[in-house]
Amino acid sequence: MHGFPLEAVEHDEYLKPLCNIPHRVLCVHNFLSVSQADSLRQNLRVQTSSLMKKHGTRKHALFFDVHDELAKKTYRYGQRDWPMQQGIPPMVNEVVLQKLEREFGLFFNGVVYNSYENPKSEIWWHSDLQDGIGDIVATISTGRSAYLDFRVMHKPCSRKLRYEKPISHDDDVVCSVPCHHGTLVIMGPGVNNFYQHRVLPPNEQSMEKAISEFGSCNRENLTLHYHFEQTAENISHLNCREKSIFSNV
Repeated sequence: MHGFPLEAVEHDEYLKPLCNIPHRVLCVHNFLSVSQADSLRQNLRVQTSSLMKKHGTRKHALFFDVHDELAKKTYRYGQRDWPMQQGIPPMVNEVVLQKLEREFGLFFNGVVYNSYENPKSEIWWHSDLQDGIGDIVATISTGRSAYLDFRVMHKPCSRKLRYEKPISHDDDVVCSVPCHHGTLVIMGPGVNNFYQHRVLPPNEQSMEKAISEFGSCNRENLTLHYHFEQTAENISHLNCREKSIFSNV
């Protein structure tokens, strides 16, 4: 069946060709060095403190850099329209986005900064296949380690079908990707069509380890998107340089 199985690849080197393969999750540990991840974490805490909005058990702030290219001013997910701040924080652009373009040929113009500040913080099963979002999605983690779990959707999701039908059991995890301080995860084309993902609250062991390493059990991540103007004729966008690889996807 198209879309199975999901394959996760872990490596400490930059494996640019791997993010151009459908239904693959690429995990790159130490994409940001410890000092880069520390600086990014501290910088964003200060810059976003007045912008953070509560969403479930976490907080977030949204940014994009589209100028007058798009009419959209909000990002809809979780059945709500969230305001997006014009302009991406400079350090995110310099340390993360420019490096992703240089190393992988990937382009992103939108950032969701998520902060998980208490032991019950989580993000439940969902897919990042919202209208006007490019087919490749990436995340950068800082702080406490966590696992990004994936499960199969019973029926593939598309932008024309505004619902997702998951498999029947929450515990049927088909892939679990470790996300540490400075880890990059790239969800390739098709991943968000066929799979949902989640991050569970930490257990006691992971909290103790985080407190020992970082002084708190907090975790943050940047979810990176490419926003485009979706039309009836243009329902998807491959936000990468080597688009010919996806001609049959």
